[in-house]
Amino acid sequence: MEKIIFLTIFALYTSIASAQWTSANNGLTSSIIRSLVVDGSNIFAGTVGGVFLSNNNGNSWNAINNGLTSTNVYTIAISGSNMFAGAAGMFLTTNNGSSWTAINNGLTDYGIRSIVINGPNIFVGTASSGVFLSNNNGGLWTAVSNGLPASSHIYSLALSGSSIFAGTSSVYLSSNNGSGWGNSGTGLPTSTTAQSLAISGSNIFASIVGTGGGVFKSINNGATWTMTGLSGGTNVYSLAIIGTYLFAGSLYGTVLVSSTNGSTWTLMNDGLPTNTVITSFAICGTDVFAGTSSSGVWKRPLSEITGIEENNNITDFMFYPNPSNGKFTFLENSGNINSIEICNMLGEIIHNISYSNQQISHEIDLSSYPKGIYLVKLYDGERIHLEKLVIQ
Repeated sequence: MEKIIFLTIFALYTSIASAQWTSANNGLTSSIIRSLVVDGSNIFAGTVGGVFLSNNNGNSWNAINNGLTSTNVYTIAISGSNMFAGAAGMFLTTNNGSSWTAINNGLTDYGIRSIVINGPNIFVGTASSGVFLSNNNGGLWTAVSNGLPASSHIYSLALSGSSIFAGTSSVYLSSNNGSGWGNSGTGLPTSTTAQSLAISGSNIFASIVGTGGGVFKSINNGATWTMTGLSGGTNVYSLAIIGTYLFAGSLYGTVLVSSTNGSTWTLMNDGLPTNTVITSFAICGTDVFAGTSSSGVWKRPLSEITGIEENNNITDFMFYPNPSNGKFTFLENSGNINSIEICNMLGEIIHNISYSNQQISHEIDLSSYPKGIYLVKLYDGERIHLEKLVIQ
């Protein structure tokens, strides 16, 4: 049984009371949300009632469970046109959830708790048998748990370059595609669980649940860890990085956000129910979505979170073609834009440009990056406009 420690909010958390989260549960038949994933304008929610899809920014949801023999979905991951769901076994859809196929050949533990995808390699963390790997789209799975604790429950998986991190009773690292694992938990408290992992550039964050828990950070690929400003036995169950912001979800509907790599945190849970746990985060368009353990899905404008006004007046620009094979042309002739940042969905900045011209035409080549969705932030003084680029 997981140990629950009551959350204390310290004075370093500041509250912004003027903004609110709002419910986005129309059509959801389950209030227990375990996972949120965004693909373009589609938001997918993994729940105890299966997978749900919203294609209208969370205004309504539809169940997409045809072929799912287990609807207690813990985790979802997307790679190109393939979407994987982990429940009592692994499932694959290639048509946005219209139909699902079980892909369990080689799995000896059907309790799937986490998924991470690195090119052709799909890693899944299980409830009691460590990690499994497939490099043929789930056609065959092989155990890759050498070095992990026996019967380990893998709460989370994350990638940093060629390094794979697994959150279990500590944090473990594999640098050889899962063939071997080593304990990477120096500095972390013992008798705890690494519930969630998030990576932004050289910063690796782990949320630790248990005595002495909180959010910890490593800046040396997991060799050592130090506690961030979120400490004092704070049990954080979900972490996410959106742009340059780190989100932490905890007990009592608590959302905390840091723009300082965890040094300081801002409390942003106004409007959220207090009798729930924040289990997951996702961004779609200009809104942030939060999944909860008992109250469904909630959303809030990203501009309220970041404190930067979204600039809807910047209309004289375009990226084309979008989607593309990774080569985009950016054209803007209003002179409003002074810089651009392009981030992957882990929050890592992969392209950064500063401008001073009144008319801009610039070729952006992202063809060396994996297929998927990338977030573009166009800055105009203190305002920001958000766009998405799709490499297909």
